[in-house]
Amino acid sequence: MAKWMTFAMTAALVCVLSLGVGCKPSEEPYAEGGAPSAEEAETPAPATEEAEPTEEVAVEAKPGEMMVFDFESDEHARCWGVEEELADRVELSVSTDHATQGKRSLKMVLKPHEWPGMNTTKLPRDWSAFKELKFDVIADRDANINVRIDDDDSTSYETRYQLGSTDVFKGKNTVTVFTIDVGGRIDLKRIKAMYIFSGSVQEDLTFYIDNVRLVK
Repeated sequence: MAKWMTFAMTAALVCVLSLGVGCKPSEEPYAEGGAPSAEEAETPAPATEEAEPTEEVAVEAKPGEMMVFDFESDEHARCWGVEEELADRVELSVSTDHATQGKRSLKMVLKPHEWPGMNTTKLPRDWSAFKELKFDVIADRDANINVRIDDDDSTSYETRYQLGSTDVFKGKNTVTVFTIDVGGRIDLKRIKAMYIFSGSVQEDLTFYIDNVRLVK
């Protein structure tokens, strides 16, 4: 098992997985002041120390794909965490329900908050050979989901990529992020962090995340 790096920062990572999470958090709150639009949402910036590559947690996938997280190993679950201020707003656990690849998924329960979600820095550094990032989401009701991706130089909304509020429906959904869009905002060869979250959650919302992969 890889030894997870611990980084000094203003907001320490709170491990809420039943297994324990070893990834570092971001430093800013998901939103400041009133609720911004999806395009203007100020989500947290990651720590500035370089993220550890994740070749050790990537597993075999279909031809033309790199499996980034399938949550079949405990290490995949440990790669995701939440911010300290969201400790009582986000619950993460490995589940045997709603797996779309293998037998396990990552269950994320979001409680009422403006921008609750999870983040990871355990990612492949270079996405330049891939056309898409895809992951499966099983939602317990109709909702929205947001994806943010940072590189080493991301310090603000203008210096990161964000897929704005995207509708997901009760049941299975597949979220697709096109790397040509990501590359228009940040450096595809210096990927550092990814965030998956929802906006303006008014009542408990459950997502099952699985089959996070890069596709050529």
